[in-house]
Amino acid sequence: MTKSVKAKGKVSKIKVKSVKLGKIEANGGPEKVSLNESKSAQSVYPVFMYPNKGKGELDHVRVSLNGKDHDFTALSEAKLDISGLKLHDLLKKLFIELAPAKVSGVRLVYRNVYGFAFGYGVIRPTSYKCAIAHHNGDGSTALIFNQCGSFTLAQIDDALTKQGIVKHDFATYRTVMVSESNLPKVVKAIKSLLAIA
Repeated sequence: MTKSVKAKGKVSKIKVKSVKLGKIEANGGPEKVSLNESKSAQSVYPVFMYPNKGKGELDHVRVSLNGKDHDFTALSEAKLDISGLKLHDLLKKLFIELAPAKVSGVRLVYRNVYGFAFGYGVIRPTSYKCAIAHHNGDGSTALIFNQCGSFTLAQIDDALTKQGIVKHDFATYRTVMVSESNLPKVVKAIKSLLAIA
């Protein structure tokens, strides 16, 4: 292919190589691209698995991912696809964004001890205390901010207030309802708390 290019009053002809775009086949072939694979690769992170004592699962933990049950070894870390959990999409988005952060005082945990919970918990296998987590008994988009060895109630209040986040106060914890509008602010507040941990 030849193109004309005008530069400072002169017309020059230059050769341009054409590029043939590869075809992505929908039903297989070497150039198939799977959106699900790339999505799950970005949402799979190490998560500490607490035993489901209420269900009599002491050695293993049964987790429903994308509607199918999967067994994991209890009291160990496992690679878990956050996007496959039974969580509200806003909470999945929040935890997937936060998961790559390196934190020393807390870690991602899955537990179903006194009800399903997912989020950040303290790093002690004998402690079921969550630091920042979703508990399914508090509403589909609820997050609990718990005082723990990593941060105090005053630090939690400070992080949430700086971002202008509406919270509900309880004696030892705070709750926040995550919405589309406050999601970026909640992420910032949690990142500031994780920096303290």
